[in-house]
Amino acid sequence: SVALVVMVALGVLAIRRIVRAQAQAEANQLLAEKRSGDAEQLMDFMLGDLSEKLAPIGKLALLESVAQKAVGFYGDRTEGATATQRQRQALAHRKLSEALLEKGDSENALAALQRANAIWQQLRTERPNDIVIRAGAATNASALATALDWVGQGAESVTMKGHALAELEQVVLDPAGQRWRLDLGK
Repeated sequence: SVALVVMVALGVLAIRRIVRAQAQAEANQLLAEKRSGDAEQLMDFMLGDLSEKLAPIGKLALLESVAQKAVGFYGDRTEGATATQRQRQALAHRKLSEALLEKGDSENALAALQRANAIWQQLRTERPNDIVIRAGAATNASALATALDWVGQGAESVTMKGHALAELEQVVLDPAGQRWRLDLGK
């Protein structure tokens, strides 16, 4: 009957719209993931390569706003963030601390390093055998020890330096720690 044909035709149209909407949603998701990846690559460049080029000429303070943006970028993505994204978040805090230290703001630099340390310690607890996380935690603990010393917390600095050295020793003695042994040999 005519009613049945109309119902089937409407059903087919509805299914086509649903399929098209789902395809569009999947395309939008892929585009969003690509843009997020591009943004993370840009952050990696600014906090890594650019930072390394600015440090020798004493211009790390120029990265303060970049590091602030990176902290905000990763700070909004804590739930469901991967370990790599959380490592980048910790790095952003550390780079912010370096910029703040260069301009003489040791209190806020210390706070940024403490936030980075909290992230590294959480990652260290979750992945105790991950050599990259262990090396990141050691590097950050060493920077935190230095900052503690600068703000007059000598006893805490010595304790933190001990933690950093113990962690670094474990990293370089681990068979997977070849990269860090080579870095230390430079």
